[in-house]
Amino acid sequence: MKRAILFLSMILLFALSMSVQAAEIYSENFNSGLGDWTAKDNNYDGYTWEQNNNSSWNFTGGSGGFAIADSYSSWADDWYDTLVSPIIDVTGMTDLTVSAQISYQHDTEGGYADVAYSTDNGATWKPIDEWTETYQGAASWNIDLDTGVTGFMLAFEYYQPEWSYYEYQVDDIVVEGSAVPLPVAVWLLGSGILGIMGLRKRGE
Repeated sequence: MKRAILFLSMILLFALSMSVQAAEIYSENFNSGLGDWTAKDNNYDGYTWEQNNNSSWNFTGGSGGFAIADSYSSWADDWYDTLVSPIIDVTGMTDLTVSAQISYQHDTEGGYADVAYSTDNGATWKPIDEWTETYQGAASWNIDLDTGVTGFMLAFEYYQPEWSYYEYQVDDIVVEGSAVPLPVAVWLLGSGILGIMGLRKRGE
């Protein structure tokens, strides 16, 4: 009986060491303003990203409020603006994915919408995706961070070289990951302790 208990305990420890659990790390639906996100007016024309609560104008496939770079309502001659997230803490997480609802309606040659990430507080950016044709709906990306990186930032950039009827919308951003498994050394230590306990019990 004692051997069976010891064996089952070792199996349990092994299962715990190998298991990973998918979890939501961060989300933003822009239902209450832009939250902790920063709107950057890159060409200093007085127009940039803002939050919109008119759900009937949400073309992303999401619902409720959303973030928008709206070249139609601004009457600006051109747009070059970025929506930047706060630092998203991913300590102890792996297999990172980012998903969002997107609406980009392409109008002018040279215009684009993109998404990128940074691991150095925005000093440099690595591209994730870019649209130069109309795209509307769900989008998802895998993020591979270098070993030791515990956080990153996201940025959604919109460039429109002349006034347009259209815009770039973002909604329902979600970052998910899996908990890093317990090291095998932990499993070996635990199984060794259980083994010693079994031997002690046998000697009593």
